[in-house]
Amino acid sequence: MELEAALQASFPEPGGADRLRALYRADVGVDALGVGARLDGDEIRFAYPCVILVGRKPG
Repeated sequence: MELEAALQASFPEPGGADRLRALYRADVGVDALGVGARLDGDEIRFAYPCVILVGRKPG
């Protein structure tokens, strides 16, 4: 996922987007956040696991 796209959809508090950019940029190559932050050109990209479970109750 591209960080800027995620920020545009998340409505961070004033100044929060800049703090998040700095946090993710500092995590590139470290992965302390566990999201595999990486640079793709000038863009910061990351990934996070997502599991969707679906069940059906008999009856």
